[in-house]
Amino acid sequence: HHPAVAFCMDHAASRTRALVRVRAEAARVMEASASSASSSSLAPRAVLLTGGSRGYGRALAEEFCCEAAAAGRVLRVALISRDAAGLAATEASALAASKAENASADVQCKSFSADLSAPQETEAVVEPALMYLQEALASFKSSPDSKAELILVHNAGSLGRLAYAADLNATETAAAMALNVTGPAVLTQAFLRRFGSQAKQP
Repeated sequence: HHPAVAFCMDHAASRTRALVRVRAEAARVMEASASSASSSSLAPRAVLLTGGSRGYGRALAEEFCCEAAAAGRVLRVALISRDAAGLAATEASALAASKAENASADVQCKSFSADLSAPQETEAVVEPALMYLQEALASFKSSPDSKAELILVHNAGSLGRLAYAADLNATETAAAMALNVTGPAVLTQAFLRRFGSQAKQP
């Protein structure tokens, strides 16, 4: 009954790039996460995906859902972003994609609006998403294959203002570090505190 845990670190692809390239990269990340989880190909899967409101994050959500639908895998995805409208669009497109692949697929997405740019508040703002995943894992225990996969994808990120280092001020540097470095580290710590004791590391 122990879920395997995989971590993926990626930042948002430029929206000016071709969607096919984004999807190809999304598929590569999924293959890497599945490989590191090292469990049955049909094991139920729970995913926490940050930066899920657009671009690369949306493509990842759609790929996770399509893969699960095609394989007959049970899937629960928690989407996090500060863009509530974008999250709703991602949730709708990902579920539509899964239904197009397999109308009877047991695939669900749920959106959680949260701002990850303030690391000191990260654990509190993601608590609803962590609870959703905990409930998903509990429901998986009745599955014929109870060796679940639990995946955390750090996709939220921003380059901020593009400039030479000497032209950036302390506030801009601190904001970039908070969102791109400290925030993911704090979220990973919260994730491990919640699920680490249940997990069998790959």
